[in-house]
Amino acid sequence: MTDNLILLVTNIPNPYRLALFNELNVRFKQMNYRFMVLFGAFTYSRRKYKLNTDSFQFSHTVLKSNTIHFGNNEHTYISYAGLCRKIISLKPAIVITSGFNLATVKVAILSLFMPFKMIIWSGSIIKPGRNDSLLRKLFRKLLMKCSTAFVVYGSKANNYLQSLGANQKQIFTAINTVDTQYFREESIKRKALIRKNPPYHFCTIGYLSKRKNGITMLKAVKRLSEQNDNFVLDIIGDGNDLDNLKAFVEENNLQSMVVFHGYKQQHELPDFLANSIGFLFQTDFDIWGLVLNEAMASGVPCISSVNAAATHDLIIHNKNGFAVNFDDTVATAACMNYLLQHTEKAEKMGLEAAAHIQETATIEISAEGFLKAVAFCRRHEI
Repeated sequence: MTDNLILLVTNIPNPYRLALFNELNVRFKQMNYRFMVLFGAFTYSRRKYKLNTDSFQFSHTVLKSNTIHFGNNEHTYISYAGLCRKIISLKPAIVITSGFNLATVKVAILSLFMPFKMIIWSGSIIKPGRNDSLLRKLFRKLLMKCSTAFVVYGSKANNYLQSLGANQKQIFTAINTVDTQYFREESIKRKALIRKNPPYHFCTIGYLSKRKNGITMLKAVKRLSEQNDNFVLDIIGDGNDLDNLKAFVEENNLQSMVVFHGYKQQHELPDFLANSIGFLFQTDFDIWGLVLNEAMASGVPCISSVNAAATHDLIIHNKNGFAVNFDDTVATAACMNYLLQHTEKAEKMGLEAAAHIQETATIEISAEGFLKAVAFCRRHEI
């Protein structure tokens, strides 16, 4: 066993994870650990972002895995080919695996024959009808028995693991986040160049899937348009529900109020956020929702779905944003109208949002959760 190697196994290199991995590399190095990330694959078809490989400041390897799609691109599975051989050759002290996927199964089996300690990094939350079957629970409980500690995205993920029998002392929160400093600094620069005048802009960013159910958001827009036509909604993203959303806009004559911008790279997002009086985050289910971190860090008041776990950890209702059920189009439209009618209060709410992210959800704060989990593992035998 290599006493100082910490190996993190995850699916693919995403731009929003690189800052965290860079920070972990620095922090672990300060503790005399080596840090390496094993990616299951380089990418898969749904992903359109461009990766700057120069931003990888940590040791990493990409496995030559197959990617398998079931039904649609939202259900993509990675084979993690060669993972076991790689772990055997590296002989790590600790292996961190993300989620309850095939990689975690392979690592759990290996942990029965090798002396490394295992940490499961999970964002899974309770959702009736999705992950509450007896078989699913039993399977996950078996995997959890192989894990010395757990790292979770937030409070909802913590509750889920405890419902499966994890001891609270084993669970450490590494708040799920992005490079919030980048969004904060870029938004400040751009806002200095923008004078917000009517019509005021809202924006929404994300993959436009059926699960997001963006129609409910557009229904709120339609309702608001009947009282106030002094706004535009910028929709950034694409996905399998795009045509459905466009059809709704045309059928309800909302073309002057809803603009589809398509997919944008990460560096293009601050322009939209800086120009927005409010951010709309609609989803029927999200284990987190990193766009909320991005928008709040940019100083934008957010109207955020109660169906996203991030809402419960980041939104303080009526202070730094609004937690709503978008099915209630009256309440959603009322929140939007409030921001339109009270622009100074909206700006103050945005400042509260940015401050809350700075206090609770920076990359540095997230990294602390991993460090605590590793320290716990080193103090306890499997």
